[in-house]
Amino acid sequence: MQPKYITIGTGDPHIIVVGCLHGDEPLGRDVVEQLKTIELQKGTLTLVVAHEAALARNVRFIETDMNRAFPGRPDGALEERLAYELTPLLRSADCVVDIHTTRSAIDALLIITERTKNGDGVLAAIDVPKVAYIDRAHFGKGGMINEAQIGVSLEYGTAEADPLSRAYTDVVSVLSHFGMTVGASDVHKEKELYTIVKAYSVPDGFVHNEAIRDFVPIRKGDQVGTVDGVPIIASESFYPLFVGNGRYTGTLALCADRTDITLEV
Repeated sequence: MQPKYITIGTGDPHIIVVGCLHGDEPLGRDVVEQLKTIELQKGTLTLVVAHEAALARNVRFIETDMNRAFPGRPDGALEERLAYELTPLLRSADCVVDIHTTRSAIDALLIITERTKNGDGVLAAIDVPKVAYIDRAHFGKGGMINEAQIGVSLEYGTAEADPLSRAYTDVVSVLSHFGMTVGASDVHKEKELYTIVKAYSVPDGFVHNEAIRDFVPIRKGDQVGTVDGVPIIASESFYPLFVGNGRYTGTLALCADRTDITLEV
């Protein structure tokens, strides 16, 4: 089995849009479907539905998380084989845009694993103020966008009223930045940069404090939840990302430091 993709246009630049690394996130497929009819002024657009088998079952993955499997192995688990087939294509592109959804109560978030001048230009083209930087050598190990010259994940949560329209607009903004569609891309230089430092682990049976919100700082000493009715107290201060229904198994959230930045583009 190979990832399913189609190519529109020819020549440079080459942009790849990937949906459905996780099969329970069909938004990526829907964005790909909408982009199939786009008219390009120049360049090549490759549209990828990465994991059709998981998508058909509406499950995140079948054997292992595909977004932890790159660059993959030809003799590995299903997702590792899919990643192996996709990696050469990713490395050939000027930019890779990865579409995701989360059950966290956020509207939109940009995720990167590297800061470069060219990458900052792409970030500035997208009208999303919050950027999460996840070091590829640590929590981001095995992520798909690690294989790209410029890679960005677009994450949409339950607070986004129309994620399909938003995601389509954000992708077109990237294409406009590269001169592939009509019209100049707007520039959004002011960003909130959340640098992920670790995952905040919690015991089995943890129930999070419903008052905790993504991007709202947790202070050392705050009660973050309970286990069997016993309060769990924060041992440090941090900005939480992916809390509540969107949290990763065994965690309260990802811990981040925040810096307000102006992109130099």
